[in-house]
Amino acid sequence: MVASTIGAFIAMVSIASLRAISASSATVDSVVSRASEVRYAMDMLRRDVVNIQQFGAASDQRLVGLLVQEGDMGTSYLTLRTFCRNKARSDQPEGEVYEVSYYVQQDQERSVLVRQQWPNPQADLEPGGVLMTIAENVQLFLVRYYDGQIWAEEWPEDMEKLPDLVEITLIGEAPTKGGQAITETLMVNIARSVGLEEDTGTDASGEVGSITAGTAGQ
Repeated sequence: MVASTIGAFIAMVSIASLRAISASSATVDSVVSRASEVRYAMDMLRRDVVNIQQFGAASDQRLVGLLVQEGDMGTSYLTLRTFCRNKARSDQPEGEVYEVSYYVQQDQERSVLVRQQWPNPQADLEPGGVLMTIAENVQLFLVRYYDGQIWAEEWPEDMEKLPDLVEITLIGEAPTKGGQAITETLMVNIARSVGLEEDTGTDASGEVGSITAGTAGQ
């Protein structure tokens, strides 16, 4: 009887330990998955901003940044023309210059960051293109612009020039209840990116902040 009691106790402890290990593993997997998603989105943003069109007619160059109020917080809407070698539509003729937009939209009960890639942009055509979700459960998407003197959260179309620096902050919701949000900040020096090719592997963005755990208020 004593042996049976001890055996049952050991079994209960073992089951509890296995459950704790399983829960910890699931938490780690969730954090890694969310962090990878944020990093993937930031890599796409970095590539598009680094390869922004800076040559040709002034009318062909485009970077517009708006701040849209969403409840108590603002969220950025970024549009730019960039060189991209990944076609939006494999079965359609396309050039190398695309107009790309990044913004947050509601998908059921989630806030997702989307990328809209418009092939062959023309002033007399309504913007369109291929829409792709690149990050889910987004708490904050904020872009700031530096003109050489001050930082601003908007870059209107009538600026008629490109900013010197672009800073992008992306915060994903905490993977677990009560956990910390996944945060990454990217800064691109547009002036230094002149003449760089997308496939050189050269990072002209200056220092890129690593993914960290934090809160949306940080």
